[in-house]
Amino acid sequence: MATSYYEKFTAPFKYEMIIVGSRKPFIAETTYGKVVGVEVDFDAGDVEARIKEENLPEEIVKILYHGI
Repeated sequence: MATSYYEKFTAPFKYEMIIVGSRKPFIAETTYGKVVGVEVDFDAGDVEARIKEENLPEEIVKILYHGI
C-alpha cells in the first residue's frame, strides 16, 4: 500500500514504529516513522463474527472494513 495511506491515520501520533497484523508482511516508511505489518494467519469469518459480537459503533466498523 502507498505510504500516504498510512500517513493519513498515523499523522496525529508520535511514533517511531507501529506494528500491525497483516495477511502479508510489509514495511512502510512514512514521514513520521515506520508501519510494519507482521504476517498473521486469520479467518475473515472469525473476525467478522467478533466485530458483530462487540457491537462496535458504525463508524469503527466502516474503518475496520474499508480503512480511513
